[in-house]
Parts: sequence; structure tokens; C-alpha cells
Amino acid sequence: MTDTDGTRLKRAAEIRDRRQTATDESSTAPTGPSPETEGEDGGAEPEQRLLTVKLGAEDYAFDVTTVAEVIEPTSLTRVPRTPPVVAGVIELRGRVTTVLDPAAVLDPVGTSGEDRPIVVFDQEETGRQGAVGWLVDDVGQVLTPTADQYRDPPGDAAWMHRALRHEDDYVVVITPAAIFEQAAAAIDAAFKPD
Repeated sequence: MTDTDGTRLKRAAEIRDRRQTATDESSTAPTGPSPETEGEDGGAEPEQRLLTVKLGAEDYAFDVTTVAEVIEPTSLTRVPRTPPVVAGVIELRGRVTTVLDPAAVLDPVGTSGEDRPIVVFDQEETGRQGAVGWLVDDVGQVLTPTADQYRDPPGDAAWMHRALRHEDDYVVVITPAAIFEQAAAAIDAAFKPD
């Protein structure tokens, strides 16, 4: 195992632990309103925890509660006639997991490397019929941003939710469901009879 693999595994374990802690806290928390911060429009906005990932040279983030786990890089089986958004499939604990390459939708600057970790989404959170994962270049950290860190999205694509000022850079907060929908449309188009 290389040092990079060890670092990725350690990050995956940290994310799993943070997610479990968040689940434990929510199950033991008193009922009532959740912690909130003030939104840009002055209204109350629920506090959100975001997982950061790197695709190419760009940073993205999405709600960590949608993530079931992060797995180390593994060999993918390519599915014939599928569009570029479908990186392939893997067998994960006895079930077939479709692995998407969100870079095909997001079109980030820079190139993606080899040996990329996979973020596997929670089926209940995503509403997908089968297990789905994303091939990413790196998994970052879990952030709990404050309302003053949020900015308007840098574009109007359906998958762009907001921008987030973090340290000296911006992270694009994305909506995984919109990526799933675009991937589903591309798959449907690929298998549509001519």
C-alpha cells in the first residue's frame, strides 16, 4: 500500500466516523428545530455538512448525508455501449454498483488521474433503484459552512446549487440528484433504438 492509498483510506475512515457521529447525534438529539443559520435572504437555513471532492483541478461539495461510504480505487468493468458518464460497474459486497464519472457532466478543468476513489451513495438518500457511486480524483474533508460563506452559483446548470467560500478558494456545491438525472438521460439516449 502506498502512502497515498493509506491517506485515502484514512480519509474514508474519518468520513465514515463523522457520518456515524452525525447519525448518532441526530438519533439522540431532542426533537424540535434543527440548528439553523441565517441564509443570504435573511431567512433561516438548516446547517449543512458537505463532503468535498476533487475532480480534475476543481473542488466540489455535496451533502455528506447522501454518502454511504468511500472505497479505495478498484478495477471497474466497462459496460458496452454506455455513454462516457458511465465509468463501469463493480461488485461491492455482493451487489452490482454502477459507477458514474461526474466529470463527464461537470466538465472540470484538468485531467483525471488513475487509481481514483469511489464515493458510494446511500440508496435511500438518492432514491435510486440500484447502488450508485461516483469516480472522483480525491476525497477532501467534511465542512460545516456558515451562512456568510455561501455565494450565488457560478453558473446556471441544474447541478449547481451554490458556491462556497472556503479558505482562499471557492468550492462549487452541487446537487447529486441532478447529476444522476443527466446520467440517466444519457444512458436512455444511448440505448434508444435508432
